[in-house]
Amino acid sequence: QPWNDFNLAGLHGNAIISRFPLRQPKLLRDPISDGSWWHRRFHEARLGGRMSISVDIQMQSGPVTCIAAHLENNCAPDDRARAIETLLDWLGDSDQACVVGGDFNTSTIDPTEVDDPFRLRTRLGAEDPERFVHPQAFEPLFEVFADANFHWGTANATGVTQRPRERGYPKPPLGHIDWLFTRHLQATAPRIVSAVDDQGLTISDHELIIATLTIN
Repeated sequence: QPWNDFNLAGLHGNAIISRFPLRQPKLLRDPISDGSWWHRRFHEARLGGRMSISVDIQMQSGPVTCIAAHLENNCAPDDRARAIETLLDWLGDSDQACVVGGDFNTSTIDPTEVDDPFRLRTRLGAEDPERFVHPQAFEPLFEVFADANFHWGTANATGVTQRPRERGYPKPPLGHIDWLFTRHLQATAPRIVSAVDDQGLTISDHELIIATLTIN
């Protein structure tokens, strides 16, 4: 219900919540898109657009940089890779322990190149049933992260992280689009947690992803 009083402004952004003090907060706006296309197509205002936010958290074993990212989905995989290159340049030359997590929209396609992206996804999913759950070969942002010494193999459970809401969006085939990327951190016990309340109702179109991280 995008036009009720509660969401009239359509404020949109990221957040990092911690039991420990958050230091050096920074914000990077995605250079690819401001998200305004969503308002035109879905009548759902998103004031704030795509962005990444960064904080440092001081742990007993040392500092950790935590970044919450949200990449554009209405663009090509190469554009998302360039967004990660921008993010890593913004992070600078520090070799500090770091985790980057969020919605990377690793759809493996460019929706702007076709009239019906859902029909394209259905065809591609029929040709390769693993494509959307294992998008690494189609999304160059994984190579960008790997070149910067980030890892994802042990930080992410295998499975779908999208969940259709009651209005039927997103449509299948669903994929794994939410990720944790770590540097100088040991990741264990990754999980995907269903985004439903105690009555079984959907509370998000993304599942929750969890992992335990320890500084190497």
